[in-house]
Amino acid sequence: RPRATTKQSKITRVAAHAAARAKVEKILHCPAKFIVSMCRDNVGNIWAGTEDSGVYRYNPSASAGSRWKQFTTADGLGDNNAYALVCDKQGRIWAGNLNHGVSVYNGKRWQNYDVVANPRKHVLAGPIGERVFGEAVNPVNGDVWMATSAGLCRYKTSDESWHYYTRANGLPSDQANALAFGRHGRLYVGTQCDGIAISTARQHYKHWRIIRGPWKMPTRPSGYGLPSNLINCLLVMHNGTVVAGTDGGLAFSRNHGRSWRYLRGQDYVAKVRGLYHTPRDWQPAPPRVLNNLPLEDYITALGEQRTKMRRHGRVHDLLWVCYRQQGYEIIDLRTGRKFASVRDPALAKTDGYISALVAGGQQAPILARYGGSVTEFKLLKRAGVSGGRNRVARMPAGAAPPGKPWLRRQVVTLLAACKHHRKLQPGAVIPLDDDWKTEGDWMGRYGKYWICLCAICSPHNYRWGVGAGRVWYNDRIGPHHAPHDSIRYWVTWLATTNPD
Repeated sequence: RPRATTKQSKITRVAAHAAARAKVEKILHCPAKFIVSMCRDNVGNIWAGTEDSGVYRYNPSASAGSRWKQFTTADGLGDNNAYALVCDKQGRIWAGNLNHGVSVYNGKRWQNYDVVANPRKHVLAGPIGERVFGEAVNPVNGDVWMATSAGLCRYKTSDESWHYYTRANGLPSDQANALAFGRHGRLYVGTQCDGIAISTARQHYKHWRIIRGPWKMPTRPSGYGLPSNLINCLLVMHNGTVVAGTDGGLAFSRNHGRSWRYLRGQDYVAKVRGLYHTPRDWQPAPPRVLNNLPLEDYITALGEQRTKMRRHGRVHDLLWVCYRQQGYEIIDLRTGRKFASVRDPALAKTDGYISALVAGGQQAPILARYGGSVTEFKLLKRAGVSGGRNRVARMPAGAAPPGKPWLRRQVVTLLAACKHHRKLQPGAVIPLDDDWKTEGDWMGRYGKYWICLCAICSPHNYRWGVGAGRVWYNDRIGPHHAPHDSIRYWVTWLATTNPD
């Protein structure tokens, strides 16, 4: 074709895709790009937590040029990285920080609640860990729970007290990624590497039932139990079904977590074939089974949408599943029909890593693409409130220093761990707790025994620590590599002033 005709055809296709996309989505044009958390408050505003840019509030009823308002450390935030957001029953916004606990907005101002052991002056104490990964509100009593780098934290609204739950209280790990509540206050905790912990209000959250997955990746497309111990997100649906999103697929439980079934993603075939030793008798799932699996193993967010169909008046439960590479997928649990964004020409080019999702009730779902934009969906009509001014609520009280009984439990747990470590043989690896307080200046703190910074003295490694010259280490390349390939060092900068 002539060049002019080809160019005109391309413009026509782009316009058609944009028009088709406009029928499904409404771009909210958030000034920030790297959004990692979101929530909706009690008056219909949308809150977005970002990396390096603080927190943004979207008021749909405001004028076009002033709908987004930014809050940073200058407004009272602990830091400008908000990895968790939740709105409590009083309408307060709780923003989980990267290094400084949690910050609370009461409708007028922000107040930071730093680590309970932090000696900084004029700062209220709150969580047990400085890094907050997830937050949830108990629907029964309105208590706010936080998953931190040092255990779970609970703020009781009845007496404004702070309580902490760690391995000394029966948790399998002090690091959790996700929290979710059932209708009657049953708490599900998704840990980073140790499966799911479950407890109830009747047990006063003192006794935990642990659900663990296999340590080796399952090679079947579906099965019983969890597919992985790495839990990224949790959801308790309206009918009580518990859904877990992992790095190895989707898991369901219809009996409050007593038994589970899982579905791997469609990319599980490539993962099994990439194993160091692929099972000899292994066969991939047939196309009929493979096409009905989730689009991807790695799930980033989950949500439920209840919608009433116009023709029959039936309520349909839509499960929203978001992925790291494959956009999002909407599954109608009544009919089994699916909508995958990567298969829609108007959406496929803009999709990828979905970092946050707000879906619930009959309000329009909101999702954020990491490095992209915030999107409101037109698939369902908006219901309820449409944005407004937050009323001023009372700020939470600060936390008191931990008492002797709590400290005694921590010491007993630590001593038990030390006795276990004495039985380890030379050469065994002992994991160290995460360190989020050094904020980049971790030389001599995080990794103080021995560290190896690969290619930092390009093209050589930099080794440091006690007896660094006498530590033997080896690196190897796996069996699935191109002929004559070898391990390579990738140097991003030869010099930088960035402390992180």
